[in-house]
Amino acid sequence: MTVERDREMKIEDEMKRALLAYKSRIPSAPVQIMVPEGRNIHFFKAADILYLQGDYDNVKLIMRRGKEKVIRGRLDRIAELFEKHGFLRIQVSYLVNGRYILGMDKKQVVLKGNVTFKISPKYQKKVFEELKVFQKEAKKE
Repeated sequence: MTVERDREMKIEDEMKRALLAYKSRIPSAPVQIMVPEGRNIHFFKAADILYLQGDYDNVKLIMRRGKEKVIRGRLDRIAELFEKHGFLRIQVSYLVNGRYILGMDKKQVVLKGNVTFKISPKYQKKVFEELKVFQKEAKKE
């Protein structure tokens, strides 16, 4: 094996451990997320959402059972609401629910139902660092 391949395998192993630690920290109790939309407020169970897709001034919530809900707003304005509850930003336009990540490497993430997304280069380091923070916290406990 080359040094580069050894390094890649080490990173992949580290990401797998970090992902397991991250998933263990996601609350198992039902969590409701309050999302404002103009004068309206929507409540969603975090466990019901597979991922979110931003599209200009609309955010599409893709639910576990295949349904979609569209709310008016920008993903960057509501991302923090979801990131507090186990969602990871993997691209400018996508947040994925950490509960349903089956696997990942430094370039892509696979969700339940074999839904695969590339992790954009802009977010690769951030995703990995966030997973490592959870891994370190899990080791402390």
